[in-house]
Amino acid sequence: SHFGSGYGVLAKMASDFSNSYDSFGFSTAGFVTDYMIGLVSIICGSVTYCLLKKFKQTKVGGITEKLYITFCLFTSAAAMSFFFGGLGHMLIAYYASKNESLGKQWGSANSLWMYPWLFAVFFMPVAALANLAVMLAAYDLSGLTSAIPYALGLCIGVVEAVLMSSVSLLTTYSGSLSGALFMLSCCTCIVMACIKAIKEKEEKGVGMWLIMGGNILICVGWLIVLLAPAGCRKYGQAVRECPYPNEFNQNPIFHIFIIAAVVTQFFGVKSYANETEKRGEAWELTDLIK
Repeated sequence: SHFGSGYGVLAKMASDFSNSYDSFGFSTAGFVTDYMIGLVSIICGSVTYCLLKKFKQTKVGGITEKLYITFCLFTSAAAMSFFFGGLGHMLIAYYASKNESLGKQWGSANSLWMYPWLFAVFFMPVAALANLAVMLAAYDLSGLTSAIPYALGLCIGVVEAVLMSSVSLLTTYSGSLSGALFMLSCCTCIVMACIKAIKEKEEKGVGMWLIMGGNILICVGWLIVLLAPAGCRKYGQAVRECPYPNEFNQNPIFHIFIIAAVVTQFFGVKSYANETEKRGEAWELTDLIK
């Protein structure tokens, strides 16, 4: 067996692994960190929802409410994508442990992993653009404008699902569109957050800087995956030209960055919401004095 247990830590690659696993990671660290992202996203989203309920006991509307709602939607989409991604990778690991070829057509042998993978790739672009919606909320844009990222994310999610209808499209493009979209949305958020933080520098708040930092972490994580040498994905080769160890390759490293990003953005959203409320109270007090 090439695994310590049924589908335990991948300790050593072997030349008799089918090349059908190329581009589909199956280390234990990979799917465990997938689940960790899902768990952290659920925790951060749940706490944000509690903050939203507490806020709505005294006030309704405004930037704070928009921030909390959009961040809850972002963490929900991220949790769904990475949870199902972890389940898909775990099933791939199970098939690899049996040294059987990976099925890549619906209904074929060893293709059960495709069902959770379908949900993973569908929700990934939704999460990417839900992340952008958080920044649009910080700019207090209209509800219609904020809805555009979600609609676009759902459309691209459908495209990702369609890519799974063909073996060649699945192998070549699955997840690539979502990765590019996440990079685009994060770069946009970094620029928008930086502009807003500089404009509000006199108030010495850290919320927007934290949101920017979270997006930088996401960008770095995606760059690690997208720029990994081709050899890192050649799981059917005994010797691979890859700087990352088999047990903890580019995928779990990417996941660690995403976990850090979600936590950082949570504190950023919470801090910026508090700063926004303090500004509002200060303006109300100034108006009363006048």
